[in-house]
Amino acid sequence: AANRRMQQKRSGSVLMRYFPSACSTPRQKVLRRLEVFGEIPAWSRRPLIKRRLKLPWRTRQTPKLSYFGRYLVEKQRVRYHYNVKDKQLKFYVMRAFRRGVDYPIDNLMQQLESRLDNYVWRCGLAPTMAAARHFVREGHIQYKTGSMTDFRTINIPSCRLKVGDQVRVKPKWRSQQFGKRNQEDEGPVTMPQHITWDRETMTGSYDDVCDVAELGIDVNEDHLVMRFTGPFGLRQKHVRYYEGTNRVIKNKYNGGKPRSTPENVLNMKRGIGLNKRGRKRPPALWGRRNKPLNNPWETTRSLRV
Repeated sequence: AANRRMQQKRSGSVLMRYFPSACSTPRQKVLRRLEVFGEIPAWSRRPLIKRRLKLPWRTRQTPKLSYFGRYLVEKQRVRYHYNVKDKQLKFYVMRAFRRGVDYPIDNLMQQLESRLDNYVWRCGLAPTMAAARHFVREGHIQYKTGSMTDFRTINIPSCRLKVGDQVRVKPKWRSQQFGKRNQEDEGPVTMPQHITWDRETMTGSYDDVCDVAELGIDVNEDHLVMRFTGPFGLRQKHVRYYEGTNRVIKNKYNGGKPRSTPENVLNMKRGIGLNKRGRKRPPALWGRRNKPLNNPWETTRSLRV
């Protein structure tokens, strides 16, 4: 039993080095948490392993997800499938939600489908998206685009293919053997209509933009829209102006004082947001937590001191 555990540890460590993931998250934990909401095809070739419960009477009931939690789960499914980080996904989302785009979620998924590592995975040259990233990073892929006359080696997995680009496995013996072995391990795969690939010569082309009905993963568009819009969506640049003018109130360090925006001035008058303790506590909040006891800005003769 000890020898078997040592072999499993060694094989697992080798696989992590062989197919490094950009998300750096344990695959089984991700599947255990997210596969309930839908399959993540390109995340792991290993199916979810059910753990044996040593004390089954001590199991905890999974709490119900909030709306925001469900939106976050859908975003995480897309991120883990395409093996991208949050910063990269934010870049694609900002391009998809720009002005003039009628269907931003479709545009977002088409951008992700045009990545070079996704093309490699859809062709059956890699079992997972992390393996496709490794295949590209090792310099086994060449492409030709635009007015290029010869193929050029590319090692950028996030390269977005354009309509008409040609892709092939490098004609070196090592790259050819690596590609053939991966194709034999994967077997025949279902090819979408916007991609052509010859398994014998290992050459293909990116013919058209991916159809929404042929995406590599099934997503819930409503959840993604709610995740990327609204108060919890992408952080837009917050610009405030002086009241009645077009002058921008600059957001700079002012000795720890709040900016003189209209809402900040109103909150100061109401005594809201002044949470300092001790000698720095303002007189408006002496002796009371919720409502100010007196208003330091109020100047009238009837005010009792």
